Amino acid sequence: KGASFMIDRIGFGQSVVSETYHGIKEWFEKVYRRELRKRYRGIRFGRFKMARVFGHDALATTSTYRRGILMRRRTVESKAWVCEQSNKIYAVSTSVAGGDGNVNKDLKRMVSSIKCHEQPSEEAVSDAISSEEKA
Repeated sequence: KGASFMIDRIGFGQSVVSETYHGIKEWFEKVYRRELRKRYRGIRFGRFKMARVFGHDALATTSTYRRGILMRRRTVESKAWVCEQSNKIYAVSTSVAGGDGNVNKDLKRMVSSIKCHEQPSEEAVSDAISSEEKA
């Protein structure tokens, strides 16, 4: 079945997002989207939605691309956020064949393994994998 993961961590996150780009969405569209296109040829990006990661506002999207001789559809889930405490941008993407729901589970597992800053308690770790949409 095969899965792939992509994790980026960029220093001076607050400066990059606020001075060079106008928010995490513009950074994603101008920088990270290009990286995803290199990794997943022919990717079709889905709509952006807001999520929470370690208490930070995050950008989330679900995309698709086709791969292999049979051109099987694969799903890519991505989240990106700025951690003010560590002053870094984090972007995490995962891909699996099909769209059977395992992508989101794998993404949550990958995101929960990243420590962008010290967590005060175990409850904060469970908050790390929350992906509630904002209205």
